[in-house]
Amino acid sequence: PLPLRFTFVAGKHDEAYCRAYLMTSLCLLNGQRSGALCNMTTREVKQALKDKERWPQRMEIRVANHKTGQNQPASVHVIASLQPLVINWYHDVARRRGQKYFFCNSQGMYCPKARCCCVHMNIHTS
Repeated sequence: PLPLRFTFVAGKHDEAYCRAYLMTSLCLLNGQRSGALCNMTTREVKQALKDKERWPQRMEIRVANHKTGQNQPASVHVIASLQPLVINWYHDVARRRGQKYFFCNSQGMYCPKARCCCVHMNIHTS
């Protein structure tokens, strides 16, 4: 199949919904705390994309800054169906804006852990 590629042009509401969907999916599928996702940097995602070139069938993002990060990085595995969304979010949102963190709010500001949890709860209850 051809790789999915699109330019992310949407309003703030659509962008927030897409970010919440992606964060919630990664949290649930990996059993990670929201802090691991909130502290995920664009540099860590870029490294995962480089690794993916060597191993196309898998994508693993290693997040250093998280609650138990002094022991080892958190591994965030991205399943095949979410990989195009992560790749497009990286190219069209995070990298284009020059964000340090992969998941920021629509103004490009860091999303604190408490806010990430609220987003997850809102997406599940709506």
